[in-house]
Amino acid sequence: MAWPALSVESKLQLIVAEQSGTSLSTANWLADLAMDDPEPIVQYMALRHTSLRTRAKGEPNPLYAVFAATDEDVARYNKAHALTHPLVRAALLQLRPLRQKEQLLECSQAERLVAVRNSSSMHF
Repeated sequence: MAWPALSVESKLQLIVAEQSGTSLSTANWLADLAMDDPEPIVQYMALRHTSLRTRAKGEPNPLYAVFAATDEDVARYNKAHALTHPLVRAALLQLRPLRQKEQLLECSQAERLVAVRNSSSMHF
């Protein structure tokens, strides 16, 4: 209930505190609040460490059924990818370990900077 009344700085402090806890990932409830926030920096700070999941295209692999994305996961993924601010879009960039170099070359300068800054393990 207090979220709308918080300043941008307070929202960022809350996000960083959540990400500094036992898990480096942003909790789903906090990611949902941040995505509804009008400030792109709030969206960015939350989404850069949010685990977004969607369903794979094609026939689902029965071995991975336990890890299947829920409808809520898919809705969160779609909502995040519908955000249009360049900084937020860059936070959603998913680099594949074996194609990092090629993917970075295809990105804008801003996307490259955000990807390198947010990556826990860049392999060049």
